[in-house]
Amino acid sequence: AHNEHLALDGRHPTLAELLASSGYETANVTANAWIGPGTGMSRGFQRNHESWRIYHVDFMLLAKRVYFALLAPDRDKGGADSIAGIRRWLSERDTTRPYFLFVNVFEAHAPYQHVPRAFRRRFTAADLSLRQLEAIGTRVLTATQNGNPLSASDTATGRDLLDGAIAAADAVLGEILELVGDDPIVIVASDHGELFGEHTLFGHSNTLYEPLIRVPLVIAGGSLPAGSVIHEIVSLTDIAPTLLAMAGAPTPEVDGIDLAPLFGAGEHPDQRRVRAEQFRPIESARGWPHNRPAEIRYLFARKQAVVGSSLKRIVAADGSDSGYDLATDPGEERPFPGAETNLSAHIPEPQATGADVEFDPLQRKMLEVLGYLQ
Repeated sequence: AHNEHLALDGRHPTLAELLASSGYETANVTANAWIGPGTGMSRGFQRNHESWRIYHVDFMLLAKRVYFALLAPDRDKGGADSIAGIRRWLSERDTTRPYFLFVNVFEAHAPYQHVPRAFRRRFTAADLSLRQLEAIGTRVLTATQNGNPLSASDTATGRDLLDGAIAAADAVLGEILELVGDDPIVIVASDHGELFGEHTLFGHSNTLYEPLIRVPLVIAGGSLPAGSVIHEIVSLTDIAPTLLAMAGAPTPEVDGIDLAPLFGAGEHPDQRRVRAEQFRPIESARGWPHNRPAEIRYLFARKQAVVGSSLKRIVAADGSDSGYDLATDPGEERPFPGAETNLSAHIPEPQATGADVEFDPLQRKMLEVLGYLQ
């Protein structure tokens, strides 16, 4: 599933399907419309709670959009409804069975100002009105969608708004952790990071630089040792085999590895490489060609990044091939010929999926507003 193929092919089993077949109750609580029936990403979940619908119905009504722009009231991206849905499901579920609960928290995603006022105000300058913060947050969202530049002051305030949005996400996470308690295994991860002026870019749709692909991954709970840190490279693809092994469920052949042996004295696979790929962004019909004419071929080219212990290589369909030494150049400002990294990389090619996408009107509207569909 990626920007050129919006639905997951049914031939690929999901983690929820594999755990459900092993006797787990499965529930999906999502504030993101991507994780829904139209994309196939909710396959295997016996309960689906779509908290994004409450938040994004505001975008369907012009009067509400004007109201929010003028008065900048408290906003909720689905966090409160997600918590209510989790509480209700936990009270109704069969407690004799193990469960797998997936929660997508959306608070940290743009528009950053769409959080309760207390978080919007937590890090922003006191002399900026709520209406000014709303306008700045809207300009930041436009920069992520269209590639247009931001002023230094908007960039600084945008970072403050992002910090507030992250704090709002932390608050939602804290309430979720209180609901599930200490017994379950809990994994906290992010699907991507965010560029905020690095390489003069904003958002997360057009490159494979470290701020986008180096994301948090925390595994805790149960009998896991507290405070352990795996310093070697790990990947989000490791989550599925790790959980399946913990659950004693069959594990299909996947790209990732079971991390559980590394929690103790296990050794990390030697010379491991982690890959990340980017396909052509949907935003190509927006303002990118006008705002980034010199960079547009690279930004919209399919790319693959390969990361080793300190070296990284990015190859792209526009013919570029860049290497980076992350130990001495963590900001990826000094590229050199990619072949010098001795890392093997190839440009990803799309494959036919045979999967149909069926979005309902509100789901499509949300994805359009966020810039994922045109």
